[in-house]
Amino acid sequence: MVPEDPSASPVVPAVGTAGDMLGASVPPTEPADVHPDGEGKVGPSGEGLSVVPRLAAFAPSRLPERLRHLRRGARGDDSHRVFRLGEANFERAPLGSSLELLPTSRTHGVIQPVQRMPIGDYQRELAATQRLWVVDEEG
Repeated sequence: MVPEDPSASPVVPAVGTAGDMLGASVPPTEPADVHPDGEGKVGPSGEGLSVVPRLAAFAPSRLPERLRHLRRGARGDDSHRVFRLGEANFERAPLGSSLELLPTSRTHGVIQPVQRMPIGDYQRELAATQRLWVVDEEG
């Protein structure tokens, strides 16, 4: 057994706007996570980076196939990871000073800005949470 290297970087989500990255997709990508207004701003509108409360809430097509023992029908790309942000209940809550978790149902939510801001600022705020996410593939 090889001991873990304490200087090794933790596994974190990649930053970007693809469906498996930490960032919000915008038009012309469909479906888009957010739709900036005519000024290029997004706001607390119920749109944002999609999140789910638990691994079982993932769509089977998005969950890596290697996790099918945890979710029947999992058929997603095995190069993808499942991440968790925090231990709190899945309820409306601030994430720092500029973002908030907004559940949209029992099985889905978004991380949205708390006030109108340019899309670039919103993307940077999401990226700033990168080191807070941890791999969670235990179900």
